[in-house]
Amino acid sequence: DLQLTLSLVALVAFGGILGSLPLVLYSEHRLQDVALGDIPLADLLVAVPPFPLFVVIGWIYRRRADALDEAFRELVRGE
Repeated sequence: DLQLTLSLVALVAFGGILGSLPLVLYSEHRLQDVALGDIPLADLLVAVPPFPLFVVIGWIYRRRADALDEAFRELVRGE
């Protein structure tokens, strides 16, 4: 039950980030006119910032999943 909850929270976090980026960029038309060098700012915002956040969410998920697995092992062993 806790593993399912953890997975759903991670899924909502990933989906929320990926789903909100296009909506933000669509609603902010000014971002489409701004460029850094030859690369539009909108493209940079979609490509660069989400990935460190994905790594952090994955790291947190892995730590919590390992803790849940260890708690289950202790329960099965009767400790």
